[in-house]
Amino acid sequence: MDTAIGGVVWYLFGYAFAYGDSHSNGDYPGNGFIGTHYFATSGLDSSASPYDFRHWIFQWAFAITSSTIVSGAMAERTRLRAYFLFCVALAVWIYPVPTHWIWSRDGWLSPYNPDGKFLYANGFLDFAGDSVVHMIGGISGFVGAWIVGPRLGRFDPELKGHFDPHNQSFMMLGTMILWFGWYGFNPGSTQALANGQGLVAARISINTTLAASCGTIAGLFCAQMFLKQWHLPTALNGTLAGLVAITGGCAVLQPWAACIAGLTAAFVYFGSSWLMVNKMKVDDPLEATNVHFFCGAWGLILVGLFADRDHIEKSYSLKAGSVVDYGLFMGGGGKQLAMQLLGIVVIGAWTAFFAGAFWFLMKKLKIIRISDAAEKDLLSHAVELERIQKGTRALRAVAVGEGTEVRTMAPKTFTGANREAGKETVVVIQDSDSGEDADERTAGKRTNSAKLTTVAAKAAGANVTYISDSSASSSKSSSDGARRRFTTEGRKESNRDMPATTTVIVKDDGSTSSDESSSSSSSSAAPKAKKPATKKSAKKSSSKKSSHSSKKSSSSASAKKPAAANQTKNIAHIPASSDADTTDDE
Repeated sequence: MDTAIGGVVWYLFGYAFAYGDSHSNGDYPGNGFIGTHYFATSGLDSSASPYDFRHWIFQWAFAITSSTIVSGAMAERTRLRAYFLFCVALAVWIYPVPTHWIWSRDGWLSPYNPDGKFLYANGFLDFAGDSVVHMIGGISGFVGAWIVGPRLGRFDPELKGHFDPHNQSFMMLGTMILWFGWYGFNPGSTQALANGQGLVAARISINTTLAASCGTIAGLFCAQMFLKQWHLPTALNGTLAGLVAITGGCAVLQPWAACIAGLTAAFVYFGSSWLMVNKMKVDDPLEATNVHFFCGAWGLILVGLFADRDHIEKSYSLKAGSVVDYGLFMGGGGKQLAMQLLGIVVIGAWTAFFAGAFWFLMKKLKIIRISDAAEKDLLSHAVELERIQKGTRALRAVAVGEGTEVRTMAPKTFTGANREAGKETVVVIQDSDSGEDADERTAGKRTNSAKLTTVAAKAAGANVTYISDSSASSSKSSSDGARRRFTTEGRKESNRDMPATTTVIVKDDGSTSSDESSSSSSSSAAPKAKKPATKKSAKKSSSKKSSHSSKKSSSSASAKKPAAANQTKNIAHIPASSDADTTDDE
């Protein structure tokens, strides 16, 4: 919707306010503040216009990108109608006016203004949009997130962990798509391949690649140094931080400076994230503010520090030797840095004022935030899912520690039908050993079922039931043998070559599934923790179990009923062996 709304508004008003300058058509006087023509593309295709429809479509992509940043910063508690209205405000006013300042031929900050520039010759250098795209989007999202307030329970110590990123595969996919798309934004900002611009685009591509690569490495280093783990979300945001930081100076920095941009941007992102969460208590689910605003501003500062004189002349098609002010660390003095700081302050203040006024109005009209009931429902799903995940993680940790493998089957979706039936995650814990030697493994290599279930219950905040089918121990079926506990007790000649497995179902409510009901009628009581049996004791106890199986099954079924009645939410249990317990759809 932000793309669609932005497209219509950009067509009617946005493009005209951004690029309708005096140098486009001699019939219209221009000014340094705002454009005055090209409304609904009127006159854009005339011979007197230096622009055309190719320019329009490219700039539209920049405009709507700024609004998508806001959606991430205010996610999971903002009403769609408020966001839709903001897309209109951004495309018609907040974004076009600063764009006119720095990219039009009349803008008072623009390096493209041939009639003289404010303060000195170069103007405010932002080649691909660190200010008008990333800073405007990041600041708009920040003030919106601050005004709408944090998500329910976001800073509650008891709910810590419920708001962590939950699908890292999609995060990786999204980051790679963005990285690829950056090659359209940065090199594409040359808007030409002739007159040496093709070489400029090639250099921009190298700088973009290096900044993203260094940002990824630095982000992962930050995670290890401060979080004490290899944290993928931090590394991925480090990638985006590097990409944002190089955007403004992609054409004027040398490759080694692009590496510095990526490396430092990851620390800027990580530090600003810590500040917002721990000190400011501003809830930005996607950390869009940190990546786009803070790293965007940092990228503009880097231009003032490392801009190369020769690259400025070639990138902005200036006469050789005409540039006297460039990067401070490159010997060009401090004027370019001063101009960059001026642009950051002015554009930041403009955005904060108008975006803040808009979101404050939405709050006063009571249309900014979703209802309490809807938000509580979202939180309850997050809590339930986290408990399921805790249970499966605990089972996985114990299984791996015992030298076993774990296969996790996907949890059921949160649909109305499944809510009534009880959502569950099936975890198949498989013995890593198989064959004749498997019976001779030491006790330390076997998984104690009581330990498994106890740890799972504690982690999931639930009661745990272990169901053991006594008939399985006397069965010679390979499929049954493959599901037995990790003891030598049930290993038969017919299934020596098959790995033993234990299936665990972690459920998020107290409802009893049909598999549990059918198996409990013929199951034994939950076993107490005991030392794994040896091969000889297994053979000795086999005949005893066979003669008493029906009696034990009957008594355990009646003994289990009171326990089941007292089960709390999020039950984890190991079901009896049956073909329905382990399926092929992992």
